[in-house]
Amino acid sequence: MPRMTAISLVALAAISPLAFAQQVGLTWDTSLGQPGFDAPVLNFWTSPQNTLHAMGEFTRSGGVTTGAVAVRSNNAWQPLGTPLQATWVESMVLWDSGQGPQLHVAGGGLTRTGEQWGIEPLMRLVGNQWLPPQTAHPASWSSVIAPYRVQGVERLFVCGPMEAQPEFLYMSVSSPAGWTIAGGEPFSTAPQAMLVANLGDGERLYFAGGAGEVASVGSFDGQTWRRIGGDVDGFPRALAVLPTPTGNQLLVGGWDVSQANIAGPGPRVPINGIALWTGTQWDTLSGGVDFDIYAIAVAQTIYGPRIFAGGEKFLLSRPRPRLSMYENGVWIPITGLEGERVDSLHVYDADGPGPAPQQLLIGGSLTTANGTPIGNLAALTLGRRCDTIDFNRNSVFPEDQDVVDFFTVLAGGSCQGCGDIDFNNNSVFPEDQDVIDFFAVLAGGSC
Repeated sequence: MPRMTAISLVALAAISPLAFAQQVGLTWDTSLGQPGFDAPVLNFWTSPQNTLHAMGEFTRSGGVTTGAVAVRSNNAWQPLGTPLQATWVESMVLWDSGQGPQLHVAGGGLTRTGEQWGIEPLMRLVGNQWLPPQTAHPASWSSVIAPYRVQGVERLFVCGPMEAQPEFLYMSVSSPAGWTIAGGEPFSTAPQAMLVANLGDGERLYFAGGAGEVASVGSFDGQTWRRIGGDVDGFPRALAVLPTPTGNQLLVGGWDVSQANIAGPGPRVPINGIALWTGTQWDTLSGGVDFDIYAIAVAQTIYGPRIFAGGEKFLLSRPRPRLSMYENGVWIPITGLEGERVDSLHVYDADGPGPAPQQLLIGGSLTTANGTPIGNLAALTLGRRCDTIDFNRNSVFPEDQDVVDFFTVLAGGSCQGCGDIDFNNNSVFPEDQDVIDFFAVLAGGSC
């Protein structure tokens, strides 16, 4: 076993945030984006059969006409049914309106199969044909849709302008009488994101949206609408659920999201782009990020959850894509993307319970990833070969104590909260390669 020597501060300082990101297993995969698509990818969806779908402003993938919705098949992007003509598509769900589960999409300029143009806000896939819902929706476009059970019946909630007052964005819901305003009155808070989750008080429909001083985050339990955490300054437009040992919590992100109240009138909490609602208060997640957030995703790993946030930041009056990962109380910038903006993030595991690692899918207006040309989407493989250099898990790294604790465990000693001695996670331990890889990562390298 090599003799342990003092580690200089100069060597420790050589570990950059990017090197740390590489060390924890974030490797670029550009295969999904070659050829990719001819316009931005706005969202992803995985079917119950684990089939990957993409949607957005695009019409083609390489030489294949896909329309605005595509499905991944045989390592290529293919049209889903007859190519759907649309200005954009940004939401997809399975919903049973009484005829069995059907795939529904939301967006703008959606056109019925066989017609030349359309202004439908919703479409459903029947066989291989795209058709409007049985009861046409009165909006001219819609942004996000979500099924939610109300009094035992699954209803479809839709964010989009209703015909009566199109200057406002409302949340409408399907009903036996057609489409009605959800909750019985208009939502002038412009919902931009919805999801169904159980945060410990039963399954509810959560929403976020609005602008400026009237922005808010709220929930619906089938009878009552409630605001969460008071008013939020800015433009919240992304939601995600963070599992914790004490239960699920709600992540909220958006544009210029800067402050929030704690449960109504009370002290203001400074927020930068993203925050976590714990159920009683806002957690600022170590100060947040310095860019506008369009998407949030959470990946579960054996080391705990990883939070990813994507969006844009204007530099010299031009938008640039931004992506960061939050783990162990630290935001790690992930560089390598070029283009204008990250619109969507989606965690996908191609082989389900198989040995292949999860991937973070990244869509938007993107031109290159890690120097490789892409067509508006890429992926980060989330497999972690080596452990974090924060061996003792005290959130202080790099430090001499990590080296001391590593060799203590290597020699058979104990260290509460420390990682195991199989540092490179190859299931062979103890071995010299664990020591070699530990020092390689400590010096700023990857393994």
